[in-house]
Amino acid sequence: ILRTLEDTLPELDQKTALSCCGGAPEFYLELLQDFTQLSVKEELDRLRAEDNYRGYHVRVHGFKGSAYMIGAMKLGDFAFEMERITVNGIPEEISEMQKSLEEQYNRVCEKYREAVQLCRKENA
Repeated sequence: ILRTLEDTLPELDQKTALSCCGGAPEFYLELLQDFTQLSVKEELDRLRAEDNYRGYHVRVHGFKGSAYMIGAMKLGDFAFEMERITVNGIPEEISEMQKSLEEQYNRVCEKYREAVQLCRKENA
């Protein structure tokens, strides 16, 4: 599946991710599967609606770490930028940024599912 993921999601830095996982591909794949099941959109929407900038900041920080752990460096960098600008409040531009974050996250999730399906078909 790692080869299929590399073809499907070339933007994932598997070398870095595997190094974070102690070189264990099974653990990496488990982290990646967990990552695709996050409810980040709902959580960020709720925190923004509550004007809870501290909670929003903390949630984006956690998401950033998760993105880096699976090798989604561009997504992690984007979350870092969102984290940086929400230290003292939730600025207006966060709405567009959150939409972009969600689009990037959804793409990773979709491509991961495609890779899993492809591997299942190949192994059937």
